[in-house]
Amino acid sequence: MIFGVLAATLLAAVWVGWRLARRTGLEVTQLADGAESVALSGGEPPALSFTNAEFNAVWTRLRELFRQLNLRDELTRAAQQDLQAVLDAATEVAIIATELDGRVSVFNIGAQRMLGLRPSEVIGRLTPLAWHDETEVSSRGEVLSRKFGQSIAGVEALVIEARHSGYEVRDWTYVRQDGRRLDVSLAITAMRTHEGALKGFLGR
Repeated sequence: MIFGVLAATLLAAVWVGWRLARRTGLEVTQLADGAESVALSGGEPPALSFTNAEFNAVWTRLRELFRQLNLRDELTRAAQQDLQAVLDAATEVAIIATELDGRVSVFNIGAQRMLGLRPSEVIGRLTPLAWHDETEVSSRGEVLSRKFGQSIAGVEALVIEARHSGYEVRDWTYVRQDGRRLDVSLAITAMRTHEGALKGFLGR
């Protein structure tokens, strides 16, 4: 009889443990799936309920973090739109910004009118080499290579002086989309983060 009671007790403990482990596993999956769905969609975090108090606390905190990130994204987008509106107000001045690798990140209305290109054709796709006279850039690269004692070509020939001194003004020749040539005075400024790290270049 005693053996039977012990066996029944052991079986009951195993069954309860299995149910708890299964329920915990399901809730871990539910928590992970909820976080993944919000991360992928960027929508409002769903209201999930868990039997485990710690899981509830974790999800509550995650929901708050997701809301803060979404709000930050909205503020960033609004700031970018405001900045673009300010830049586009300068319709007679071409303002072009690039990333460190030379790809264009800002292309205002003045630049569109000057070069005959649309932002969708330029931003994230082209570098300023697309409208600079190729022979002129090559010649400038040779001069700079001798000055700095290293091979300088392409986009680096346009920005290396600004990279070192922070600013350069120089005359260049632009070639419009329709083939027409323009003589321009280009001022290039190195853009840096608050910590002083170089993050790109601004041309105007």
